[in-house]
Amino acid sequence: MSELIILRPDERRAFDKCPTLNKAERQLYFRLDANTKKEVSKLHKPINRLGFVLQLGYFKAMGTFYPSSAFRKRDINYVKRLLGIKESAYDNFSSYTSSTYYRHQERIQKLLNWQPCDDISYELLLEHAQHHAGLQRKPAHIFRNLIAFCWKYQITIPTYTELAEVVTEGFLSFEKKTLAELKQHVDPLSAEQLDKLLQNKGQQRHPITTLKSINQSTKPQHITQSVATTIDVGEFFFKFEPIINSLTLSDQAIEYYATWVQKARTKQLTDIADPYKTYLHLLSYFKHQYFTRQDALMAAFIKCVNASLTTAKNRLTKHEINNRETRNQAIKDLAKNNRSHRQLLEDIRLVSKLNGVTASEKYYKIESLIEEFDKHQPEPDMQALEVLENQLLKVANNEKLYAIMTELSRSLQLRVSPILKVLVFNEKECEPQLYQAIRHFQENDGHISKSAPKEFLKPKEFDLVANGDEFNVSLYKYLLFAHVMDAMKSGNMNLKYSFKYKAADSTPKCITVKQPLTAKI
Repeated sequence: MSELIILRPDERRAFDKCPTLNKAERQLYFRLDANTKKEVSKLHKPINRLGFVLQLGYFKAMGTFYPSSAFRKRDINYVKRLLGIKESAYDNFSSYTSSTYYRHQERIQKLLNWQPCDDISYELLLEHAQHHAGLQRKPAHIFRNLIAFCWKYQITIPTYTELAEVVTEGFLSFEKKTLAELKQHVDPLSAEQLDKLLQNKGQQRHPITTLKSINQSTKPQHITQSVATTIDVGEFFFKFEPIINSLTLSDQAIEYYATWVQKARTKQLTDIADPYKTYLHLLSYFKHQYFTRQDALMAAFIKCVNASLTTAKNRLTKHEINNRETRNQAIKDLAKNNRSHRQLLEDIRLVSKLNGVTASEKYYKIESLIEEFDKHQPEPDMQALEVLENQLLKVANNEKLYAIMTELSRSLQLRVSPILKVLVFNEKECEPQLYQAIRHFQENDGHISKSAPKEFLKPKEFDLVANGDEFNVSLYKYLLFAHVMDAMKSGNMNLKYSFKYKAADSTPKCITVKQPLTAKI
């Protein structure tokens, strides 16, 4: 691999040049503090003092060294005034010998507690570059990250050419390592099967390698097509899954190789000199396609279930509004009736406590009160009261909402049943009772009977689904879908083959090094 082009020519020239400092920066970086004065006092020749302070100031500003021929005139004159050197003296640094120049760099590194970019440091930089190459970061990103790495660990920043070599070597080493892993796991039969994918009938690539964007529609016919494609992709993915799992590729690397396959022409794939490099692209493509399609189906599943639940709640609200007036009037009548009966009872209680009145007289008085009450109190509508009582009981148990869910179940099943049949959940990261119900649904191709697992249901849901000898299949399926959606959204359930819905602790951690402020030095 030739050296990667990372920066534009003008950016490259600027990188290797001394920085252009303003007045405040000169005062900061060329300041003669106690430690600097101590070091300068050890130098006898003015040119050596001048060269030392200039190198020290530029190093504080940029973390690297520059040739004396690159020192800027304004900075030279500023340091001369600081050191009491005549401005006309030392127009060039010809007397600043090479040995002194490099000896001063060693003293500056020791003074600031920095280390040179030696073989050990180079290996650290290369390892860091390989890590980011594995994440398929752009070369410019890795270049900047290496500079940040040097600042963090106080390694003298190399030149542009040296850093570009590290970045290039990082990509090359990563690919070599990956191809070496691949060669250990691709047997002759697998190699033959992969080769055939690029040379199908009519010398054309197999259709499975030319899949484009995923249809995000939630219409039943589109979902059916997406499910069928996911099954087709899954056949190839599972065939090569052991090989794919043997590769230590990040999600970003998988996406990089897969995207290349999607955009590449057949000739570009067949022209790759190393067949294992072609296999690497194809295997990454299968994994990326299967994972993204599992993610897309789960997103469609959640969207459909959520939309159906919203519809159910809206219908419940409309139903409550339509029945509110009748229910409120019945409640008022019942309350009025109760007040009249309470008054009668209070009158009877008072009569029973009268003193100086015989029991017979109390009896006749009570009988008179009852007769008077019957004359003025209308006969209660027992049927209306019973209807009201049932309505209130249903509201308390939210039964109407579950009845609406039963009505909507068929429509929801058309959309999400095919999806749930092909989603692969991570058993270790799922609620056991819910996972058992999902597996039963999948193993029976969506057909549900009384024997279906019901432990995942809440007590109220259980009573409504399994009411005596009756079993509400429509409500069971609707509630199963709703529970799956809730578990996915809460993180209590994850997909096994996924970029978006995988378990949080399965996400590879990326080391990020922040660029410190130059004022730190």
